[in-house]
Amino acid sequence: MAIPRINQIATELGDGIILIKDATTNEPIGMEILSYQPSDDRFNSVNVEVGAFVNRLH
Repeated sequence: MAIPRINQIATELGDGIILIKDATTNEPIGMEILSYQPSDDRFNSVNVEVGAFVNRLH
């Protein structure tokens, strides 16, 4: 089990899917699926929106 970050936030996306993000950077940390079973119809497809890459080194 992962140790929660102090500044993490969780948002329910619907259908029991929880997105966990860093509150400071808004970076996705992970996701949780509530009550998942192998025959779960919620996962015939998963849509993911990806933002632009930001190079924080420069």
